[in-house]
Amino acid sequence: GYPQSMEKFLETNEGLRSRFNDRFTFVFADYTLVELSQIFLSEMTKRNYILQPGLDGRLGALIEQHTTAEDRRSQNGRLMRTLVENCIANQNSRWVDMDDDDVTDETMMTVLAEDFAAYTWTPSM
Repeated sequence: GYPQSMEKFLETNEGLRSRFNDRFTFVFADYTLVELSQIFLSEMTKRNYILQPGLDGRLGALIEQHTTAEDRRSQNGRLMRTLVENCIANQNSRWVDMDDDDVTDETMMTVLAEDFAAYTWTPSM
C-alpha cells in the first residue's frame, strides 16, 4: 500500500479522519517481483497476447529494469497494466513497420523483450 499518502490525505480535512474507524484500516504488503510478473502475464493473457519463447523466465528482471522501485511500491498492480499497454503499443509500432509477408497472427500477438522499452508517441506532422 501507500500509508504515507493515505495519512496525508486524512490530514487534508480535519473531519475526514473521524469518518474512518481505525479498526477498518488495512495495510497490504507491496507485490513481489514474482507476483508482479504473474499480474503482467494475466493482463497479457486477457488480451490474447503472448511473450516470445523464453521471455517468461526473464520477466521479473525486465519489470525491474523498466520500472522504478518507487513506481513498483506506489503503483503496484496498476503499474503492470500500464506496462502491458506500453508493451502492446511498442509491439504494434514494430509490426506496422514490417513487410506484409512477415506479419502473421503470431507476430501480431507476440511481445518481445524490445517491446518493454518506454513507449513514446510522436504525432505525425
